[in-house]
Amino acid sequence: MIRASAFPDGIPRPMLARTTTRQFMSSDSDAPAQPDLGARPPESASNWKLALFVAASLALLTGLVFSRTVVERFAFLYYDDHEYVFNNPRVSGGLSWSAVAWAFHPATRVSSNWHPLTLLSHMLDCQIFGLESWGHHLTNALWHAANVVLLFGFLRSMTNALWRSALVAALFAWHPLRVESVAWVAERKDLLCAFFWLLGSWFYVGYARRPNAVRYAPVAGCLLLGLLAKPMIVTFPFTLLLLDYWPLRRVEGGDHPAGALRKSWRQLVLEKVPLFVLVLLGSAVTLRAQESAALSWERLSLTERVTNAALSYDTYLLKTFWPARLTTLNLVDEEGLRLSQGLLAAIPLVLLSAAAVVLRRRFPAGFVGWFWYLGTLVPVIGLVQVGLQAYADRYTYIPLIGIFIVVAWGLGELVRFAPRLSRPVIAGVIVVLALLMGRTYDQLGYWRDTIVLLRHTLERSPENVPARYGLASALRAEARYDETLAECDAILQLQPAFFEAHYMRGRALRESGRYVEAAGAFAEALRQAQGRMDVRRSIQLSIVAARVYACHPDPQLRNPAQAIELAEFANKITHYADPEVLDTLAAAYASAGRFDEAEARARTALGQALETRQGELAARIRDRLEHYRRREPYVSDPALVRF
Repeated sequence: MIRASAFPDGIPRPMLARTTTRQFMSSDSDAPAQPDLGARPPESASNWKLALFVAASLALLTGLVFSRTVVERFAFLYYDDHEYVFNNPRVSGGLSWSAVAWAFHPATRVSSNWHPLTLLSHMLDCQIFGLESWGHHLTNALWHAANVVLLFGFLRSMTNALWRSALVAALFAWHPLRVESVAWVAERKDLLCAFFWLLGSWFYVGYARRPNAVRYAPVAGCLLLGLLAKPMIVTFPFTLLLLDYWPLRRVEGGDHPAGALRKSWRQLVLEKVPLFVLVLLGSAVTLRAQESAALSWERLSLTERVTNAALSYDTYLLKTFWPARLTTLNLVDEEGLRLSQGLLAAIPLVLLSAAAVVLRRRFPAGFVGWFWYLGTLVPVIGLVQVGLQAYADRYTYIPLIGIFIVVAWGLGELVRFAPRLSRPVIAGVIVVLALLMGRTYDQLGYWRDTIVLLRHTLERSPENVPARYGLASALRAEARYDETLAECDAILQLQPAFFEAHYMRGRALRESGRYVEAAGAFAEALRQAQGRMDVRRSIQLSIVAARVYACHPDPQLRNPAQAIELAEFANKITHYADPEVLDTLAAAYASAGRFDEAEARARTALGQALETRQGELAARIRDRLEHYRRREPYVSDPALVRF
């Protein structure tokens, strides 16, 4: 009798030409590997051709689904894209030696992250496409397609299970939770990190079959490159330990005594020490980079963080099997996280974990897939909370591979034990994949531009202040000032002390020609900030508002007292050593009729300007000084006040 499990995919060679629908799902072999992991049955040309066809089909269909971002010319977003690409001159200038040095400099931070490889990728795009957004979206789509092929090849190389590997790759490729990682240019880091994660895992399969230093080096190299793209790869060595258990079966607990099992695990852990060292170094760099953005323990307690983590695990599972109401900017409920919620949310996690452990021998794929999901989410589950995001679709890019493994191998086992279900299962899989592709295509539409995306978010959570502020920023950038002011007013109804909304309101008012109202908004922003606004912007706003109040052509619209208060505030910051700021104070004194003080301040400002060789500024100060000598306030068009 010919054993099916002796051949690739468990199919006897005489039967390769007439594979049945039952074999489509159930014939993949999960038989334990031989003691010599390097000994693999030779594969036939037909098997290789089929695998290449499947890989090409996965890549092509993935490209077609996500081509919407390219064909419809999706825009950059005022949601990190501006920091990473189009408002970052270091990146938008393309590749250069100085730009590369900047990217790798330890002090470089973009959105509170240090990831030089990601920045180099964006620079290369700018070198090729400039700031044409379609090109950047094309690159994201290509990286995602590459990851899909890598995942398929990596799983098949370990298991010889072509169709189950293809199903995992298809679910990974076309699930709507992938949209955020692919349609958002700034999430290039997600795609790069996953690429090196999967490539490193594939290299590890080769190392596991014939362990030596030459085969180990690419595994460590991929980990290092992944860390330079996004630090979420820190759980990479732990996933390799899971793969050691299944499907590589480098640990066999069967008839081995307990001591031998412990020794085997110890050896497997010790061989990964270099990887753990890289992870520790990467974690230290990441924690330092994100220090300013991390929430304090006083603001969010350990109990609240653990509760949010449990709720997030459940939420991701729910969205995996029912991908509805997907939005971005899902905020932590800082006041509503109760221990009872966390305990309730933990129940399904504990039960599923227990089931995975109990059934680990009969269903090792379930054990590995489930703990892959739990473990790879740890860096982004909120125990170290950076920002106010409770959970995000992009965080599932690597973790859901574990759930998809459980699904694919679970269906295979179902068909193995109930062959009559093979046709319904295959039909169901095809229908589900088609529905996922359609849902993903629809979800992509919400990422067309910032305004569409954030309005969609606000439909789901109207009290989401960061989303409203982002929408106000995007509307102002398009000169839609009335809508900008409406969003700012909505924010201030929710959070009256949110100084950034006052600042945004002031900018919209000023750009629409309402200068006095803008000055009032800037002054209020400074009051509400209470020192939290950065120094440069504080000085800038003070000068702009003070000049409007001091120099407005309409005497009825001047406010000398407010002008002096704002100018004094700016001068205290600069220690009365900045000629432009001191010149503003002189104008404020003149508007109040205090001409002697105005003349004295103007003379000092003139001397500072001449000393620092600011000839143009010195000429303007001389002109104003003549007004003060004639006991006249200086009057100017508010539109000419520099911002």
